[in-house]
Amino acid sequence: MRSINKKLLHIVILLTIVSVTAIGIRVSSAAGTEPGTSTDPVVSQSYVDAKVSDLNSQINDLKLQLQSAGQGGTSEQSSSMKFQVVGPVAAGKKIICGESTEIVLRSGNATAIASQYGGVADLILGADLKTDASVPQNHLMLVPRNDGRGIMITSEAWILVRGTYTIN
Repeated sequence: MRSINKKLLHIVILLTIVSVTAIGIRVSSAAGTEPGTSTDPVVSQSYVDAKVSDLNSQINDLKLQLQSAGQGGTSEQSSSMKFQVVGPVAAGKKIICGESTEIVLRSGNATAIASQYGGVADLILGADLKTDASVPQNHLMLVPRNDGRGIMITSEAWILVRGTYTIN
């Protein structure tokens, strides 16, 4: 009976050593992983705060870039998200538009200036206005490319512009 107790004691000690070793290996391997990885998807508050701070910094940088893009030089005006009121523009002046520029003739008269690639798109009529075509008041016009298209003012006018343009 004594030998059975001794064998049982050896088995219990051996199982305890194996269990403690297995638990130790598992705990040490889990401690070495980086929070937020696929092996450790739970993250700390400081990790989340750092990521949010990085994103806020990137957002602020993008806002500054957008603001600086909205400031043009002396002869070229750049757009923001709003229409700019331009006027009065004297007869004989040309408004040459950049790519994706939108124009609305509010008062006065103007004619279209087309290029070899097409005219000015009248989005209300669904028409492509060729050179010397009359520009209707209060119609949204679109210049799709930066290729010399725009409008020629034939009598003093006020216009709304969203996009880049020059007045010649």
